[in-house]
Order: sequence, then structure tokens, then C-alpha cells
Amino acid sequence: MNKSTQTQKQNRILIAVVAFIAVFASVMILVTAMQGKNRGEEKPPVTIDSGTGEVTSDTPSHAQPVETDAPDTKTPEETEKTDAPADTDAAQVNTPEDALPDFIAPVSGTLSRPYSMEVPVYSLTMEDYRTHGGVDIASELGTTVRASATGTVTDVWEDPMMGKCVRIAHAGSAVSTYKNLAPEIPDAICPGAAVEIGDVIGTVGESALIELADAPHLHYELTIDGVSVNPADFMLIGTADTAYEG
Repeated sequence: MNKSTQTQKQNRILIAVVAFIAVFASVMILVTAMQGKNRGEEKPPVTIDSGTGEVTSDTPSHAQPVETDAPDTKTPEETEKTDAPADTDAAQVNTPEDALPDFIAPVSGTLSRPYSMEVPVYSLTMEDYRTHGGVDIASELGTTVRASATGTVTDVWEDPMMGKCVRIAHAGSAVSTYKNLAPEIPDAICPGAAVEIGDVIGTVGESALIELADAPHLHYELTIDGVSVNPADFMLIGTADTAYEG
């Protein structure tokens, strides 16, 4: 190999090395620029003021602001009205129409047969022992029978065993029933009629075939929420003689 050829070969190697260095430098510059851009896009730190609850950040002026919830501008009264849970059950319980009314004795007289749903009592008419779902108030035939509380008449009927009957619905899911009435009752006492406590609904009769052997009396029943209860426990003291004639 002559000297001229060797010199040309060395020049080509030098040019290749310089070109490689230039390309490598360009790549490094590009990578550095991309890393700088990514670092510039990192989210700024967010700070919450412990005293005011305000959210702040170090966002540059050209960046999008951090969205936060709008402050609650409701007044304490509005908050109480909108945020307080609705206690509908309590409201219903406290309404006047759901309060149990006071009851008076529907007729003057003496308890001749007590309420007894657990221990059977003797029936003179049937000559056996059976439960008794009301109280019998002994009184003379024709004695006035009155509504024991304000309410609405729901039924007036002839029962084959208990005779002429009237039923009245009251507040507090209470229902009073009057049996063994005389057949004739006031025309105003009919289903749907409103009655006040003490209104006349009939008179004592002897229409109950199942209690025909007993002295004249009113058979009086009371239920609350559909459950039979002892009417004597709900009569106002002093409205009737509640002594039991055994």
C-alpha cells in the first residue's frame, strides 16, 4: 500500500468518527429536552389551609386552576330543613288523630259480667263456660246508651246471636262495639255518621239470644289496633259503677 492510499483511508475513518459524535450529541440534546418538558408538566403540590379549609396550589399563572367544591352558602335554617332526615313515623305518632281518646261508660249501671279472654266464665243462657270478649253493664230496659268517645259509625247490624249492634271507629285505631241494644235506634245513627262523645246511639234491650237469660244489660266491647282489650280499663273514673256483681 502506498502512502497516498494510506492517508485517504485514515481521512475516511476520521470523518466517520466525527459524524458518529455529531449524531450522538444530537440524540442526547433531544433526550434532555424531552425530560425537561416532562418535568415541566408535573402537577404542582396542593395545600389545604387547616384554619379555613381553603385549597391552594403553586400552579403557574398559565396553568389550569385546580377545581374545588363551591362553599356551602346555606343558612343554618336552610341546612336544618334540607339536611335533617325526615322522621315521618314520629310525625304520624304525634298527630292528634292518632292519640287514643278518653272513654266514658256508655251506659249507667253495674258490671254484671267481666271481660275474660283467658279464663272462661259461666253463661246462664248457654249453661257452659266460655270466654267473654267484652263487659256486660247491667241496666234497666230502655236506659240510654251513649257513644263512649267521639268517632264515626262504621256498622249498624242485626247479629243472630248478639242482637242489635252498633260499631264506632275512634282516633288511635280504637273501635267500640255496642251489642244487645233495643231494635229501635236513632235515624242519625247510620254508617258514616259522625258522633260526639255522649251522643245517644240507642237504648238497652234484650235482643241478644246468647245472653237472654241474663238481666237486661249492654254488652260493650273495645279493640285497639284490632286487638281486643278490657273496656273497663279505659273508662274514665266516675262515669259508671265499675263494681262487679258476681
